[in-house]
Amino acid sequence: MTFRVGQKVVCIDDAPDAQRRWVFVRGVLKAGRTYTCAGPGSKTYHDVPTIVLEEVENDLRAFRASRFRPAIERSTQTGMAILKKIAANPTKKIREKV
Repeated sequence: MTFRVGQKVVCIDDAPDAQRRWVFVRGVLKAGRTYTCAGPGSKTYHDVPTIVLEEVENDLRAFRASRFRPAIERSTQTGMAILKKIAANPTKKIREKV
């Protein structure tokens, strides 16, 4: 998976790497935490793409891209549009999904 610069990503794998003797991931990445992609890593990891994270400030900033998924960014404009429609006609019944 490829990510664009500035894209928000969520860590889905913070487990230490079994193929390495040192465990630099532990304490650096947190599963469920949102990070910002600063760009692609300069190297691949066993021919797998890596990404650099803005929030991680050390020499080991490149991580396997497979450790992340895109964050779902919901627009507040959509929510505001719905609220404005409700405010414009407060007596209108809202449909319920059954």
